Amino acid sequence: MYLASGQRYQEAYQRLAGEFIADRYANQTCHLRGEPVRDGASQALATSGQTLADVITPNEVEAVRRKVHQLLADLKDQGQRIHLSLSGGRRVMALIALSAAMQYLTPMDRVWHIYTPPDLTEQARGGAIMHARPDAGIRLVPVPFVPWAAYFPGLAPLLSSSPQEMREAALTWLSEAERERCHQVWDSLTPRQRDALRAFANGMGRQQ
Repeated sequence: MYLASGQRYQEAYQRLAGEFIADRYANQTCHLRGEPVRDGASQALATSGQTLADVITPNEVEAVRRKVHQLLADLKDQGQRIHLSLSGGRRVMALIALSAAMQYLTPMDRVWHIYTPPDLTEQARGGAIMHARPDAGIRLVPVPFVPWAAYFPGLAPLLSSSPQEMREAALTWLSEAERERCHQVWDSLTPRQRDALRAFANGMGRQQ
């Protein structure tokens, strides 16, 4: 999975795909399939032709969340055993993937961090090294995670909810008196104050 609109990620994926000619790698059958993340926080936009260049805004984060959830759900529906790598790319994507793993993965699946020595990282920058030696120091580090939905299936709907859906669900937990108080506060705000409150509710900071 990668951000297809970013030139750096496009070039990296194309270079990697060049190592899997005819679905083979190191004289063995090995399938590589790219999953570009597409723009848009809504389900309709997330499957449109718009690709994502970065993960900065709440809408971009939501697009990544939907993509990760869709990908893991599809793989588990196919009965696949998953080895999920959190290394490479934007850190926020790894955090989103780890969160999704708690919903879709089972105790039979694995989450990994790929440790690469700093000196090798520098030497391999720009694709200068595509095949590290066995003694190069690269290690697979298991990442602990709790597959909550596998142990407690009732949590699945909550874990799959978007931040917006969770905020809306939270409103249903308010008592009648609390909702009335919210309406009173809202009615007392100026249009500018309401705009600022909406911005904060959508995840924007003071500087934005």
